[in-house]
Amino acid sequence: MRRWRHIVKIGDVLDSDELTFEQRRDAIVARLQKSLAMKDGRKGEALTDLVADLADADDEDEYDYFMEDIYDLADTDHFLWVGP
Repeated sequence: MRRWRHIVKIGDVLDSDELTFEQRRDAIVARLQKSLAMKDGRKGEALTDLVADLADADDEDEYDYFMEDIYDLADTDHFLWVGP
């Protein structure tokens, strides 16, 4: 089984009932921005753009749209694990 190149844990943020949408979004953005994945070549550049878009998400629909793209990129070649 292949290992993930980078790991960002966000389960506690997703499971928190105390956070507003904006707080949850901002916490996930901050964790992704701190990840070394952001500096990892072309995928890191693409991730940087997607995280910037995620930071501007105004609602759950936009958030879901950009997270789907982040998950798709992350899954490529076990680049990045984003989850619990």
